[in-house]
Amino acid sequence: MTDRELGEGEEFYAVLFEDGDSFRRADYSLDSWTGPPEGSYCHFKTRVPVKEKKKRLLVDDELLMNFFVRLGGEEDPSRIRFRFVLALILMRKRLLRYDATEMLDGQETWTMTTPKDHATHKLINPHLTDDQIE
Repeated sequence: MTDRELGEGEEFYAVLFEDGDSFRRADYSLDSWTGPPEGSYCHFKTRVPVKEKKKRLLVDDELLMNFFVRLGGEEDPSRIRFRFVLALILMRKRLLRYDATEMLDGQETWTMTTPKDHATHKLINPHLTDDQIE
């Protein structure tokens, strides 16, 4: 066993010991591993997970909102998709609120409101996949 904290991405051995009705786990760094400890139930080699860094959007909220509004009359499919992604970001930031869905000219259209000024916005849902949203 090691007395230090294991680092992200570091390989180590996890060992399980029977402890009454349950198991107790002990972790061993590679440099302290000399083989399975006496009395161990099982062991396995694994790696400390690497925490995903949060992707932060470093753009002013007002700028995002203005960009969303300006894209409102666009008909280009790539700009419609981009506006939809902006709407998702603005909803997450609570700067835009989803109100309803309706079919207009054969397209699913969302009605959204800005809580700040109660302005209504229509938005085509382009049915993006998670990869396209990313």
